[in-house]
Amino acid sequence: LLGALESKRSSGWAAVCCGVRIFGLVTGGLSRYTDWQNSLLEPEDLMENRFVEIPGLHQTGLYPRHVMCEVLQGYRDIPSHPIDFDTWMRMAELGVRVGKIPERLYGWRQHVLQSTRNHGRCSLEHLRRGKVRFLFRALPPDVTRLEVWSVGATLDSWCEAIQEVLRPDCRDGWCAPDGVAGADTIGHRG
Repeated sequence: LLGALESKRSSGWAAVCCGVRIFGLVTGGLSRYTDWQNSLLEPEDLMENRFVEIPGLHQTGLYPRHVMCEVLQGYRDIPSHPIDFDTWMRMAELGVRVGKIPERLYGWRQHVLQSTRNHGRCSLEHLRRGKVRFLFRALPPDVTRLEVWSVGATLDSWCEAIQEVLRPDCRDGWCAPDGVAGADTIGHRG
């Protein structure tokens, strides 16, 4: 990884990850997720897809000390979402260019006790809330309307997460930026 990072610094890479090989208790969905994640190689691809899901396993990466300590000012242990999710989102906000080499150098063992399956902050609800919070921070200032296209419980969950960020009391200090409308921003479409 160090050699890859050194060779890509001239392209603006500040950090590098590698592909993942999964083994153990592997489901079809997790296999598709890992294939998708492994397909994202260029920094722009990783950052453009960060709202889909975490674009690279944090543990597969080499992140120079100055990036982690000076640029990001360390990890944030926020109970509302996973640490690696928060780190990826903040790297994008701060313009940290992270690329990925295609070699699958990291083996990710799947088992029933791992935190991605059991820890509360890794739940779909927490990830959805985190995505909404970072999305509102990433929206250009001229965006005044947001449409969510989905159905059923998934749509309801997204709308609840969005309304939570739009509320004046904003949990954990996360608020929608000024100018983003309230009630008319959310509309159900079946």
